[in-house]
Amino acid sequence: MFEFVRSLGRKLLGHIGLVRPYRFERTVAAIGLVFLGLLLALLAFFLALNHELGPATMRGGFFFYVLILLALGCLTLPWPRVAGLLLTLAALEIGLGGGSAVLNRAGVLYSSLLPGTAGDPLDGLFEWHPLLQVVPKAGSTDTHTPHIYRHNSVRLRGPEQTAQSLQGKTVIALFSGSSTYGLYLKEDENWPNKLEQTLGAKQYVTLNYGMEGYTTAEHMIQTAFYEQPYRTKPNCALYYVGWNDLRNNYVPNLDPGYANFHLPSQIDFQGARYLGRRLGQIPNTVSPTLNFILSFAARILILTVDTARPVAAPPGALHTDLDPAFVALYIQNIETISAINRQRGIRTLWVGQLLNRAVLTSGKPYGWLPLIADKDLWPLMAKLNGVLGATATKLGDPYIDVPIDDFTGADFFDQGHFTPSGAIKFAARIAPEVSANCR
Repeated sequence: MFEFVRSLGRKLLGHIGLVRPYRFERTVAAIGLVFLGLLLALLAFFLALNHELGPATMRGGFFFYVLILLALGCLTLPWPRVAGLLLTLAALEIGLGGGSAVLNRAGVLYSSLLPGTAGDPLDGLFEWHPLLQVVPKAGSTDTHTPHIYRHNSVRLRGPEQTAQSLQGKTVIALFSGSSTYGLYLKEDENWPNKLEQTLGAKQYVTLNYGMEGYTTAEHMIQTAFYEQPYRTKPNCALYYVGWNDLRNNYVPNLDPGYANFHLPSQIDFQGARYLGRRLGQIPNTVSPTLNFILSFAARILILTVDTARPVAAPPGALHTDLDPAFVALYIQNIETISAINRQRGIRTLWVGQLLNRAVLTSGKPYGWLPLIADKDLWPLMAKLNGVLGATATKLGDPYIDVPIDDFTGADFFDQGHFTPSGAIKFAARIAPEVSANCR
Protein backbone atom coordinates (compact mmCIF):
# COMPACT_ATOMS: atom_id res chain seq x y z
CA MET A 1 0.00 0.00 0.00
CA PHE A 2 2.82 2.35 0.92
CA GLU A 3 4.56 1.62 -2.36
CA PHE A 4 1.31 2.27 -4.26
CA VAL A 5 0.81 5.66 -2.60
CA ARG A 6 4.48 6.51 -3.16
CA SER A 7 4.25 5.53 -6.82
CA LEU A 8 1.03 7.51 -7.26
CA GLY A 9 2.59 10.56 -5.64
CA ARG A 10 5.62 10.31 -7.90
CA LYS A 11 3.41 10.07 -10.97
CA LEU A 12 1.46 13.14 -9.82
CA LEU A 13 4.65 15.10 -9.24
CA GLY A 14 5.90 13.99 -12.63
CA HIS A 15 2.62 15.06 -14.22
CA ILE A 16 3.12 18.62 -12.91
CA GLY A 17 6.83 18.66 -13.81
CA LEU A 18 8.45 18.27 -10.37
CA VAL A 19 10.39 15.03 -11.09
CA ARG A 20 13.70 14.92 -12.96
CA PRO A 21 14.06 16.05 -15.65
CA TYR A 22 12.09 18.99 -14.27
CA ARG A 23 9.40 20.52 -16.51
CA PHE A 24 8.57 23.78 -14.76
CA GLU A 25 6.31 24.91 -17.59
CA ARG A 26 3.94 22.18 -16.39
CA THR A 27 4.30 23.45 -12.82
CA VAL A 28 3.38 27.00 -13.83
CA ALA A 29 0.33 25.67 -15.67
CA ALA A 30 -0.65 23.58 -12.61
CA ILE A 31 -0.39 26.64 -10.35
CA GLY A 32 -2.60 28.54 -12.80
CA LEU A 33 -5.05 25.64 -12.76
CA VAL A 34 -5.34 25.77 -8.94
CA PHE A 35 -5.71 29.55 -8.98
CA LEU A 36 -8.52 29.41 -11.56
CA GLY A 37 -10.25 26.66 -9.58
CA LEU A 38 -10.20 28.86 -6.48
CA LEU A 39 -11.57 31.81 -8.47
CA LEU A 40 -14.38 29.64 -9.84
CA ALA A 41 -15.22 28.41 -6.33
CA LEU A 42 -15.22 32.00 -5.04
CA LEU A 43 -17.57 33.08 -7.84
CA ALA A 44 -19.91 30.17 -7.08
CA PHE A 45 -19.91 31.13 -3.38
CA PHE A 46 -20.66 34.79 -4.22
CA LEU A 47 -23.59 33.85 -6.46
CA ALA A 48 -24.96 31.26 -4.04
CA LEU A 49 -24.77 33.80 -1.22
CA ASN A 50 -26.99 36.11 -3.27
CA HIS A 51 -29.34 33.29 -4.34
CA GLU A 52 -28.23 33.67 -7.98
CA LEU A 53 -27.00 30.15 -8.67
CA GLY A 54 -29.15 27.31 -9.96
CA PRO A 55 -27.73 23.92 -11.05
CA ALA A 56 -30.30 23.09 -13.75
CA THR A 57 -29.94 26.46 -15.50
CA MET A 58 -27.73 28.14 -18.08
CA ARG A 59 -25.70 29.56 -15.20
CA GLY A 60 -25.21 26.08 -13.79
CA GLY A 61 -24.13 25.05 -17.28
CA PHE A 62 -21.46 27.77 -17.20
CA PHE A 63 -19.84 26.23 -14.11
CA PHE A 64 -20.02 22.72 -15.59
CA TYR A 65 -18.45 24.01 -18.82
CA VAL A 66 -15.56 25.78 -17.03
CA LEU A 67 -14.93 22.71 -14.83
CA ILE A 68 -14.58 20.65 -18.02
CA LEU A 69 -12.04 23.18 -19.34
CA LEU A 70 -10.07 22.94 -16.09
CA ALA A 71 -10.23 19.14 -16.11
CA LEU A 72 -8.97 19.01 -19.69
CA GLY A 73 -6.26 21.50 -18.77
CA CYS A 74 -5.17 19.20 -15.95
CA LEU A 75 -5.11 16.14 -18.23
CA THR A 76 -3.08 17.94 -20.89
CA LEU A 77 -0.34 19.26 -18.57
CA PRO A 78 2.25 17.01 -20.33
CA TRP A 79 1.49 19.14 -23.42
CA PRO A 80 1.91 22.66 -21.97
CA ARG A 81 0.82 24.52 -25.09
CA VAL A 82 -2.49 22.67 -25.24
CA ALA A 83 -2.98 23.07 -21.49
CA GLY A 84 -2.11 26.76 -21.78
CA LEU A 85 -4.78 27.32 -24.44
CA LEU A 86 -7.41 25.56 -22.32
CA LEU A 87 -6.48 27.48 -19.18
CA THR A 88 -6.40 30.78 -21.10
CA LEU A 89 -9.95 30.10 -22.30
CA ALA A 90 -11.01 29.17 -18.75
CA ALA A 91 -9.44 32.39 -17.45
CA LEU A 92 -11.34 34.41 -20.07
CA GLU A 93 -14.63 32.73 -19.16
CA ILE A 94 -14.15 33.27 -15.43
CA GLY A 95 -12.82 36.80 -15.86
CA LEU A 96 -15.52 38.02 -18.27
CA GLY A 97 -18.35 36.17 -16.57
CA GLY A 98 -17.37 36.74 -12.96
CA GLY A 99 -16.03 40.25 -13.49
CA SER A 100 -19.12 41.48 -15.33
CA ALA A 101 -21.39 39.82 -12.74
CA VAL A 102 -19.63 41.61 -9.87
CA LEU A 103 -19.62 44.95 -11.74
CA ASN A 104 -23.30 44.50 -12.61
CA ARG A 105 -24.07 43.78 -8.97
CA ALA A 106 -22.19 46.95 -8.00
CA GLY A 107 -24.23 49.01 -10.48
CA VAL A 108 -21.26 49.76 -12.76
CA LEU A 109 -22.44 47.60 -15.70
CA TYR A 110 -26.05 47.43 -16.89
CA SER A 111 -25.79 43.81 -18.10
CA SER A 112 -23.71 40.79 -17.12
CA LEU A 113 -22.03 38.43 -19.59
CA LEU A 114 -22.68 35.58 -17.17
CA PRO A 115 -25.62 33.43 -18.34
CA GLY A 116 -28.83 33.83 -16.39
CA THR A 117 -30.47 31.40 -14.00
CA ALA A 118 -33.44 31.11 -16.34
CA GLY A 119 -34.55 32.21 -19.78
CA ASP A 120 -36.52 35.40 -20.15
CA PRO A 121 -40.24 34.50 -20.42
CA LEU A 122 -40.83 37.74 -22.36
CA ASP A 123 -38.50 36.75 -25.23
CA GLY A 124 -40.36 36.62 -28.54
CA LEU A 125 -43.56 38.19 -27.19
CA PHE A 126 -43.03 41.66 -28.68
CA GLU A 127 -42.33 42.90 -32.19
CA TRP A 128 -41.46 46.10 -34.01
CA HIS A 129 -44.24 48.47 -35.06
CA PRO A 130 -43.84 51.52 -37.33
CA LEU A 131 -45.86 53.85 -35.09
CA LEU A 132 -45.47 52.46 -31.57
CA GLN A 133 -41.96 50.97 -32.05
CA VAL A 134 -42.87 47.89 -29.97
CA VAL A 135 -46.18 46.08 -29.60
CA PRO A 136 -47.33 42.73 -28.18
CA LYS A 137 -47.13 40.05 -30.85
CA ALA A 138 -50.63 38.94 -31.83
CA GLY A 139 -51.57 35.48 -30.59
CA SER A 140 -48.22 34.81 -28.90
CA THR A 141 -47.66 32.83 -25.70
CA ASP A 142 -44.44 32.52 -23.73
CA THR A 143 -42.58 29.25 -24.07
CA HIS A 144 -42.12 28.63 -20.35
CA THR A 145 -44.05 26.18 -18.19
CA PRO A 146 -46.30 27.20 -16.62
CA HIS A 147 -47.22 29.77 -19.25
CA ILE A 148 -47.48 33.25 -17.74
CA TYR A 149 -48.03 35.58 -20.68
CA ARG A 150 -50.53 35.34 -23.51
CA HIS A 151 -51.74 37.82 -26.14
CA ASN A 152 -54.97 37.56 -28.05
CA SER A 153 -55.42 38.14 -31.78
CA VAL A 154 -55.68 41.95 -31.42
CA ARG A 155 -52.47 42.31 -29.38
CA LEU A 156 -54.16 42.71 -25.99
CA ARG A 157 -53.32 40.71 -22.90
CA GLY A 158 -56.46 38.81 -22.05
CA PRO A 159 -58.99 36.37 -23.50
CA GLU A 160 -60.32 36.62 -27.03
CA GLN A 161 -63.33 38.86 -27.44
CA THR A 162 -65.74 39.67 -30.24
CA ALA A 163 -68.22 42.44 -30.90
CA GLN A 164 -70.91 39.96 -29.88
CA SER A 165 -69.24 39.03 -26.57
CA LEU A 166 -68.95 42.75 -25.67
CA GLN A 167 -72.54 43.54 -26.57
CA GLY A 168 -74.65 44.57 -23.58
CA LYS A 169 -71.62 45.01 -21.30
CA THR A 170 -69.86 48.10 -20.00
CA VAL A 171 -66.53 48.09 -21.82
CA ILE A 172 -63.53 49.64 -20.03
CA ALA A 173 -60.31 50.21 -21.98
CA LEU A 174 -57.22 50.27 -19.74
CA PHE A 175 -54.10 52.08 -20.98
CA SER A 176 -50.79 51.90 -19.12
CA GLY A 177 -47.33 50.34 -19.04
CA SER A 178 -46.03 47.06 -17.63
CA SER A 179 -47.79 47.49 -14.29
CA THR A 180 -51.10 47.08 -16.15
CA TYR A 181 -49.77 44.57 -18.70
CA GLY A 182 -49.08 42.52 -15.56
CA LEU A 183 -45.35 41.90 -15.45
CA TYR A 184 -44.60 38.78 -13.34
CA LEU A 185 -48.31 37.98 -13.06
CA LYS A 186 -50.52 35.40 -14.71
CA GLU A 187 -53.45 36.72 -16.68
CA ASP A 188 -55.97 36.05 -13.93
CA GLU A 189 -53.74 37.72 -11.31
CA ASN A 190 -53.25 41.18 -12.81
CA TRP A 191 -55.31 44.15 -11.74
CA PRO A 192 -57.36 44.56 -14.97
CA ASN A 193 -58.70 41.05 -14.41
CA LYS A 194 -59.32 41.72 -10.70
CA LEU A 195 -61.12 44.97 -11.57
CA GLU A 196 -63.43 43.11 -13.93
CA GLN A 197 -64.17 40.53 -11.23
CA THR A 198 -64.76 43.22 -8.60
CA LEU A 199 -67.18 45.14 -10.83
CA GLY A 200 -68.92 41.97 -12.01
CA ALA A 201 -67.85 40.07 -15.13
CA LYS A 202 -71.46 39.68 -16.27
CA GLN A 203 -71.92 43.43 -16.58
CA TYR A 204 -68.36 44.70 -17.19
CA VAL A 205 -65.41 43.73 -19.37
CA THR A 206 -61.91 45.21 -19.23
CA LEU A 207 -59.64 45.43 -22.27
CA ASN A 208 -55.97 45.46 -21.23
CA TYR A 209 -53.97 47.77 -23.52
CA GLY A 210 -51.02 47.79 -21.10
CA MET A 211 -47.60 47.37 -22.70
CA GLU A 212 -44.12 47.43 -21.22
CA GLY A 213 -42.60 50.91 -21.17
CA TYR A 214 -45.53 52.76 -22.73
CA THR A 215 -45.90 56.47 -21.96
CA THR A 216 -48.65 58.97 -22.75
CA ALA A 217 -46.97 59.39 -26.17
CA GLU A 218 -47.80 55.78 -27.05
CA HIS A 219 -51.21 56.07 -25.38
CA MET A 220 -52.09 58.96 -27.71
CA ILE A 221 -51.39 56.73 -30.70
CA GLN A 222 -53.27 53.82 -29.13
CA THR A 223 -56.24 56.07 -28.38
CA ALA A 224 -56.30 57.68 -31.81
CA PHE A 225 -55.97 54.54 -33.93
CA TYR A 226 -56.38 51.35 -31.89
CA GLU A 227 -59.03 52.04 -29.24
CA GLN A 228 -61.75 49.96 -30.93
CA PRO A 229 -60.16 46.66 -32.05
CA TYR A 230 -63.54 44.88 -31.99
CA ARG A 231 -65.32 47.79 -33.72
CA THR A 232 -66.96 48.46 -30.38
CA LYS A 233 -66.61 51.83 -28.70
CA PRO A 234 -65.61 51.50 -25.02
CA ASN A 235 -67.81 53.23 -22.46
CA CYS A 236 -64.74 54.68 -20.79
CA ALA A 237 -60.97 54.66 -21.01
CA LEU A 238 -58.78 54.60 -17.91
CA TYR A 239 -55.13 55.73 -17.98
CA TYR A 240 -52.76 54.64 -15.20
CA VAL A 241 -49.74 56.76 -16.10
CA GLY A 242 -46.65 58.67 -15.00
CA TRP A 243 -43.85 56.22 -14.17
CA ASN A 244 -42.71 55.66 -17.75
CA ASP A 245 -43.19 59.30 -18.71
CA LEU A 246 -40.73 60.28 -15.97
CA ARG A 247 -37.96 58.65 -18.04
CA ASN A 248 -38.02 61.83 -20.11
CA ASN A 249 -37.51 64.24 -17.22
CA TYR A 250 -34.60 66.53 -18.13
CA VAL A 251 -33.68 64.62 -21.30
CA PRO A 252 -31.67 67.22 -23.27
CA ASN A 253 -33.54 68.76 -26.22
CA LEU A 254 -36.56 66.59 -25.46
CA ASP A 255 -38.52 65.71 -28.58
CA PRO A 256 -42.26 66.51 -28.29
CA GLY A 257 -43.07 62.85 -29.02
CA TYR A 258 -40.27 61.46 -26.79
CA ALA A 259 -38.62 60.35 -30.05
CA ASN A 260 -35.02 61.25 -29.23
CA PHE A 261 -34.65 58.80 -26.33
CA HIS A 262 -37.62 56.87 -24.99
CA LEU A 263 -39.28 55.59 -28.18
CA PRO A 264 -36.14 54.29 -29.93
CA SER A 265 -34.81 52.80 -26.67
CA GLN A 266 -37.94 50.64 -26.47
CA ILE A 267 -36.76 48.53 -29.41
CA ASP A 268 -33.78 47.17 -27.50
CA PHE A 269 -35.42 47.18 -24.06
CA GLN A 270 -38.29 45.03 -25.28
CA GLY A 271 -36.29 42.91 -27.76
CA ALA A 272 -38.11 43.89 -30.93
CA ARG A 273 -35.30 43.77 -33.51
CA TYR A 274 -35.61 41.43 -36.48
CA LEU A 275 -32.25 39.66 -36.10
CA GLY A 276 -33.02 37.35 -33.20
CA ARG A 277 -32.93 37.46 -29.43
CA ARG A 278 -32.58 40.99 -28.04
CA LEU A 279 -29.59 41.82 -30.20
CA GLY A 280 -29.12 45.11 -28.44
CA GLN A 281 -28.52 43.21 -25.20
CA ILE A 282 -26.44 40.26 -24.00
CA PRO A 283 -27.10 36.78 -25.52
CA ASN A 284 -27.54 33.88 -23.11
CA THR A 285 -25.09 31.02 -23.80
CA VAL A 286 -23.01 29.11 -21.24
CA SER A 287 -19.88 30.92 -22.48
CA PRO A 288 -19.35 34.57 -21.39
CA THR A 289 -16.68 34.86 -24.10
CA LEU A 290 -19.15 33.75 -26.76
CA ASN A 291 -21.76 36.08 -25.26
CA PHE A 292 -19.31 38.95 -25.64
CA ILE A 293 -18.47 38.04 -29.25
CA LEU A 294 -22.15 37.63 -30.22
CA SER A 295 -23.11 40.86 -28.48
CA PHE A 296 -20.29 42.74 -30.22
CA ALA A 297 -21.17 41.25 -33.62
CA ALA A 298 -24.85 42.06 -33.11
CA ARG A 299 -23.96 45.64 -32.22
CA ILE A 300 -21.89 45.96 -35.39
CA LEU A 301 -24.81 44.62 -37.45
CA ILE A 302 -27.20 47.05 -35.80
CA LEU A 303 -24.88 49.99 -36.37
CA THR A 304 -24.24 49.13 -40.01
CA VAL A 305 -27.51 47.74 -41.43
CA ASP A 306 -30.39 48.48 -39.06
CA THR A 307 -32.30 51.68 -39.81
CA ALA A 308 -33.55 51.86 -36.21
CA ARG A 309 -30.58 53.38 -34.44
CA PRO A 310 -29.64 52.35 -30.89
CA VAL A 311 -29.71 55.13 -28.31
CA ALA A 312 -27.63 55.59 -25.20
CA ALA A 313 -28.87 56.90 -21.88
CA PRO A 314 -29.02 60.71 -22.03
CA PRO A 315 -26.11 62.59 -20.46
CA GLY A 316 -26.59 64.88 -17.52
CA ALA A 317 -26.72 65.12 -13.76
CA LEU A 318 -29.37 63.51 -11.56
CA HIS A 319 -32.35 65.78 -10.90
CA THR A 320 -34.60 66.19 -7.89
CA ASP A 321 -37.26 68.39 -9.51
CA LEU A 322 -39.54 68.26 -12.54
CA ASP A 323 -38.36 69.68 -15.86
CA PRO A 324 -40.85 72.39 -16.97
CA ALA A 325 -40.36 71.42 -20.63
CA PHE A 326 -41.20 67.79 -19.87
CA VAL A 327 -44.21 68.74 -17.72
CA ALA A 328 -45.60 70.91 -20.53
CA LEU A 329 -45.42 67.98 -22.95
CA TYR A 330 -46.97 65.62 -20.39
CA ILE A 331 -49.92 68.00 -19.93
CA GLN A 332 -50.25 68.35 -23.71
CA ASN A 333 -50.45 64.56 -24.07
CA ILE A 334 -53.13 64.33 -21.37
CA GLU A 335 -55.19 67.07 -23.01
CA THR A 336 -54.89 65.43 -26.45
CA ILE A 337 -55.95 61.99 -25.19
CA SER A 338 -58.90 63.54 -23.33
CA ALA A 339 -59.97 65.52 -26.40
CA ILE A 340 -59.93 62.43 -28.65
CA ASN A 341 -62.09 60.48 -26.21
CA ARG A 342 -64.44 63.40 -25.60
CA GLN A 343 -65.02 63.80 -29.33
CA ARG A 344 -65.96 60.13 -29.48
CA GLY A 345 -68.22 60.26 -26.43
CA ILE A 346 -65.89 58.12 -24.32
CA ARG A 347 -65.42 59.02 -20.65
CA THR A 348 -61.73 59.42 -19.69
CA LEU A 349 -60.47 58.49 -16.22
CA TRP A 350 -56.97 59.12 -14.88
CA VAL A 351 -55.05 57.36 -12.12
CA GLY A 352 -51.63 58.46 -10.84
CA GLN A 353 -48.92 55.82 -10.66
CA LEU A 354 -47.99 54.11 -7.37
CA LEU A 355 -44.42 53.07 -6.59
CA ASN A 356 -42.78 50.93 -3.94
CA ARG A 357 -41.19 53.39 -1.51
CA ALA A 358 -39.67 50.52 0.50
CA VAL A 359 -37.05 49.76 -2.17
CA LEU A 360 -36.52 53.24 -3.61
CA THR A 361 -33.76 54.28 -1.22
CA SER A 362 -30.57 54.32 -3.29
CA GLY A 363 -28.76 57.46 -4.33
CA LYS A 364 -28.30 55.96 -7.81
CA PRO A 365 -30.78 55.26 -10.64
CA TYR A 366 -31.85 51.64 -11.05
CA GLY A 367 -31.60 51.89 -14.84
CA TRP A 368 -35.01 52.56 -16.36
CA LEU A 369 -34.98 56.24 -15.36
CA PRO A 370 -31.37 57.30 -16.00
CA LEU A 371 -31.54 60.84 -14.62
CA ILE A 372 -33.43 60.18 -11.36
CA ALA A 373 -31.96 58.56 -8.25
CA ASP A 374 -34.14 55.92 -6.59
CA LYS A 375 -34.64 57.99 -3.45
CA ASP A 376 -36.00 60.90 -5.50
CA LEU A 377 -38.30 58.83 -7.69
CA TRP A 378 -41.37 58.68 -5.47
CA PRO A 379 -41.27 62.42 -4.51
CA LEU A 380 -41.14 63.27 -8.23
CA MET A 381 -43.84 60.71 -9.02
CA ALA A 382 -46.06 62.28 -6.35
CA LYS A 383 -45.52 65.72 -7.91
CA LEU A 384 -46.31 64.38 -11.38
CA ASN A 385 -49.47 62.75 -10.01
CA GLY A 386 -50.41 66.19 -8.74
CA VAL A 387 -49.93 67.58 -12.24
CA LEU A 388 -52.10 64.77 -13.63
CA GLY A 389 -54.83 65.38 -11.06
CA ALA A 390 -54.90 69.14 -11.63
CA THR A 391 -54.99 68.71 -15.42
CA ALA A 392 -57.77 66.12 -15.24
CA THR A 393 -59.86 68.38 -13.01
CA LYS A 394 -59.38 71.28 -15.40
CA LEU A 395 -60.55 69.09 -18.29
CA GLY A 396 -63.55 67.80 -16.34
CA ASP A 397 -62.20 64.24 -16.27
CA PRO A 398 -62.39 62.10 -13.11
CA TYR A 399 -59.05 61.65 -11.34
CA ILE A 400 -58.82 58.65 -9.00
CA ASP A 401 -56.45 59.40 -6.14
CA VAL A 402 -55.26 56.09 -4.70
CA PRO A 403 -53.49 56.71 -1.35
CA ILE A 404 -49.91 55.48 -1.40
CA ASP A 405 -50.08 54.81 2.35
CA ASP A 406 -52.55 51.99 1.65
CA PHE A 407 -49.72 50.02 0.02
CA THR A 408 -46.64 48.37 1.51
CA GLY A 409 -43.57 46.69 0.09
CA ALA A 410 -45.44 43.37 0.11
CA ASP A 411 -47.78 44.76 -2.57
CA PHE A 412 -44.96 45.10 -5.12
CA PHE A 413 -42.46 42.75 -6.74
CA ASP A 414 -39.98 45.55 -7.34
CA GLN A 415 -40.09 49.33 -7.86
CA GLY A 416 -43.71 49.42 -8.99
CA HIS A 417 -45.10 46.14 -10.36
CA PHE A 418 -47.89 44.68 -8.27
CA THR A 419 -47.83 41.32 -6.55
CA PRO A 420 -51.12 39.36 -6.66
CA SER A 421 -52.14 40.93 -3.32
CA GLY A 422 -51.22 44.40 -4.58
CA ALA A 423 -53.25 43.89 -7.75
CA ILE A 424 -56.32 42.90 -5.72
CA LYS A 425 -55.89 45.89 -3.43
CA PHE A 426 -55.42 48.35 -6.30
CA ALA A 427 -58.47 47.05 -8.17
CA ALA A 428 -60.56 47.33 -5.00
CA ARG A 429 -59.45 50.94 -4.42
CA ILE A 430 -60.37 52.18 -7.91
CA ALA A 431 -63.50 50.05 -8.49
CA PRO A 432 -66.06 52.43 -6.87
CA GLU A 433 -64.95 55.42 -8.98
CA VAL A 434 -64.77 53.31 -12.12
CA SER A 435 -68.27 51.99 -11.51
CA ALA A 436 -69.61 55.49 -10.89
CA ASN A 437 -68.10 56.95 -14.06
CA CYS A 438 -68.27 54.06 -16.54
CA ARG A 439 -71.92 53.47 -17.34
